Amino acid sequence: MGTSAPLKTASGVKEWGTTATITGFFVGALISSRAFIAHGESASARLLGRMPPSCPLWVMAIASVGFMLTRTGSQGLAPTRDRFYAIVRSLFLGTLWFFLFWICLAAATAHPVPALWGALVPYLAAAVWFLLLFGLQPKLTAIRTAVLICAVVLAGSVAAEALGLVPLSSLRAPGGVLGNRNFAGEYFALATPALVLVAPSRLRWFLLLITGVVLAWTRCRTAWIASAGAILALIFAAQSRTQYVQRATGALVLFGGIALSTLIPTKLRWSDPNPIRSTFTRLFDVSSGSGAYRIRQYFYTWRLVRNDWGFGVGPGHWQDGIRRFGGSLAVNRIAHSDYVRALADGGVPAAGALVAAYATAIVLGWKRRDQPETLATVVAASIIAVADAPSYRPESLMVLSSYLAVIARASPE
Repeated sequence: MGTSAPLKTASGVKEWGTTATITGFFVGALISSRAFIAHGESASARLLGRMPPSCPLWVMAIASVGFMLTRTGSQGLAPTRDRFYAIVRSLFLGTLWFFLFWICLAAATAHPVPALWGALVPYLAAAVWFLLLFGLQPKLTAIRTAVLICAVVLAGSVAAEALGLVPLSSLRAPGGVLGNRNFAGEYFALATPALVLVAPSRLRWFLLLITGVVLAWTRCRTAWIASAGAILALIFAAQSRTQYVQRATGALVLFGGIALSTLIPTKLRWSDPNPIRSTFTRLFDVSSGSGAYRIRQYFYTWRLVRNDWGFGVGPGHWQDGIRRFGGSLAVNRIAHSDYVRALADGGVPAAGALVAAYATAIVLGWKRRDQPETLATVVAASIIAVADAPSYRPESLMVLSSYLAVIARASPE
């Protein structure tokens, strides 16, 4: 008894330290994301200028994959007697390793451009964070705490901007600290599972209600669809009537917040007199506006890479390449989709590996329905990846990599 108390205290201190460290990285990613989007290209050009012409990307690619293989092998995976689960888990890890290797290989074989490192760093950062959490094995509550704290910070900043208290977004308000309402909405979608599953309390209902309000104000259709997908995943993964009722109630509160948003006067200037209803009626519309724009990007990206479908055009080359089909298509630094971005950066093999990684992660998450948060978050990310690039931006990259690391170490028993 005398020795167990100090051990428990030490364990508690370590757990709190781990949670605080992870939260610090999450908040740092949230705060720095806007600067990365705004200045990433110029920083990339400066970095390339300091590198020798024969920058050893081949060595980096091999070292990255070797490091991942070594870490996953030496740390050991959770044992399982489920042969199907073991096979799918191996496929999941294999597709992640192959994806990183192929992207680096495509970078090594393409001509270096100023945007190279700006395009490549997010891939490497995701791999490093995945490896860190894979090795540290933090409790799921540590990741959830970090996700929720960032959601609260972001929701507060979005609400303050929408109410006219603080001007934060130079483009597409209200984006809060992220500076773009689409980015903010997509983070709320990724945080929805954590919000729904946090211990029931008055604070939880309040957070869900406020999240529903700010999610509606972002008017991000991708985020709305991803949030619905995440909630459906949570409900289908329910293993008891109590869980079903709790998650369905959380969903109703979130949707109540969306309804409430229409009654709160804001300083936002919309061209439509009924912006929330208008967005809802156009939820899946790709015949005009941003939906049609994305379809054009996807079509011309395929035309850009079809003659070199094995490696694509390489990281950092998409914007200049797509410009030949029309300057309006090249407004963004990367394509409006993680899958299309992977296609451009690493060709069909990279895009296929990304799809396979998401698919196997969802299967593993379904097998671990006692941790439904991981399943629902990956489902949300896979939906967002159709119309945007969550693995490119620091704040969403951290969330996705964290839950993928949890899935990789889990066992179905």
